[in-house]
Amino acid sequence: MRPPSLQQQQQQQQQQLQQQQQQEQHLQQLQQQEQQLQQQEQQQLQQQQPNNKMQQQQKHQQQQEQQQQQQHQQQQQQQHQQQQKHQQQTATAAASPTAAAAAAPPPPPTAAAAAAAPPPPPPTAAAAAAAAAGLTPTVSQV
Repeated sequence: MRPPSLQQQQQQQQQQLQQQQQQEQHLQQLQQQEQQLQQQEQQQLQQQQPNNKMQQQQKHQQQQEQQQQQQHQQQQQQQHQQQQKHQQQTATAAASPTAAAAAAPPPPPTAAAAAAAPPPPPPTAAAAAAAAAGLTPTVSQV
């Protein structure tokens, strides 16, 4: 029995890394599903008890914040998948030098750049004050 070559060891390590990343992605997806369920519950509660406008506006703000968190998570997932693809390409490149020439360059890091940017801030205090006065701010995200 020959000891495993350096290439084989590298490939095994990369496979293990990819499995870990896939598990992490799965966890993120589960978290997103939970958040969506919470949002649906909140919306149902809103429909059942139309209380004063102030409370409704607060719930609306919470929903917006949750949606922003979800979008941020999705961007991180996309970035993750791009990294995985890149790893697979480098793994094949390490295995054979001819495959290195055939491997396409990784996609431009648009999702990575978007994920690196901080999520948009929650609605301003001015919007909350307007809501208290009985005005609803125009929000496209519902």
